[in-house]
Amino acid sequence: FGHPCPHALAQGGTNFRHIARLRRFRGLTSPPKSILVDGKEAPLLDTPALANLPEGRMCMTGKDALYYRPPAGKTIDELRMMAIFRSSGVAINGANQHLVIKNLNVAYTTNDGYNIHGATKHILFQNCNAFFCGDEGYSAHGKCESTLDGGIFLKCSNGIHNVNQCSTVIRNVIVGNVNTGGLVNDPGTTNNIVENTILIDCPLGVSNTRADNVLAIVGMGLGPNVQVSGATVAGNGRIRLNANSKADFEKCLFAFDGGDMHVRAASPDGIVSFKDCFYDPAFAMEWGTGHPFTRMPFTTWVQDNPSLASHCQATELDLKPALDDGHIPEGVNPGMGCSRELLQRYIDFLPKHQTLLEEAKKIVFTDDHAE
Repeated sequence: FGHPCPHALAQGGTNFRHIARLRRFRGLTSPPKSILVDGKEAPLLDTPALANLPEGRMCMTGKDALYYRPPAGKTIDELRMMAIFRSSGVAINGANQHLVIKNLNVAYTTNDGYNIHGATKHILFQNCNAFFCGDEGYSAHGKCESTLDGGIFLKCSNGIHNVNQCSTVIRNVIVGNVNTGGLVNDPGTTNNIVENTILIDCPLGVSNTRADNVLAIVGMGLGPNVQVSGATVAGNGRIRLNANSKADFEKCLFAFDGGDMHVRAASPDGIVSFKDCFYDPAFAMEWGTGHPFTRMPFTTWVQDNPSLASHCQATELDLKPALDDGHIPEGVNPGMGCSRELLQRYIDFLPKHQTLLEEAKKIVFTDDHAE
């Protein structure tokens, strides 16, 4: 619990990554000696986990035993206990074709809300939501071809994560409040499309993707073969690329609060290009293979690289505070990032956010057990 010593541990993935204090560590060749908690060394417990299990908490030892310590003064017989037995809400495998799944809510699965494997084709998920899933809200694998049109994905470990050689079309989706990946298409995936989509406090991390009309409230991490048009990136995050990335931006708005375009390569040449884009005056271009990175104002970089950036201009917009306050600021014109309709959808969604989560809890819990 806490942040590990970087030289001692390598953090790995785990289901329920949205639980902030839950960590699993891979690749250890010997038991760790200590971890850092708030920057201070904290020794590991000398006694087994069971002896230190807090009241009302559970843990596993080995593969077959689950232990739970009741609250003080309570016995197991006096408690109402529930467990998750379903891995995924909807699971598809094999060579299925021409399936339509509509208007579903999935919550509290141990794995994915919607799990697609095999070599499926012509699979449509329409208006399908997922909440509190242990891994992805939506995840396509193998060589599957699927379309997700309409959906809200909140409080999952990953919102949407597509892997292997699958091809996925994603439209009219909201992803938010995830612990790790927001909307991710791995480098092995092909011919992906992302349209009319909002990401709240989580990144768009895609490869081999055409993205159009996207609002990303934190940033992006882009791989090879990415075309981004009509996207607005706001908040205080960054856009990150590496030496294998290739991203072309057109009619985008980089409305960061002091953010930057970070290219982890010797030069941005051949990795990024910009056309008809707008950016905050404080936006910066940063690149290099390691510290110290070269950094300059984006305006200066644009002037020095006319072959990579054409018709780009600085514009000062206090965008995210305005959106969070419920209005679109003056100066947001057509052709400047995502559509006004998508910005309005974000504004309309914010006050409904908590109510949606409470309704999702009621899928599983009764009113008196929904805390």
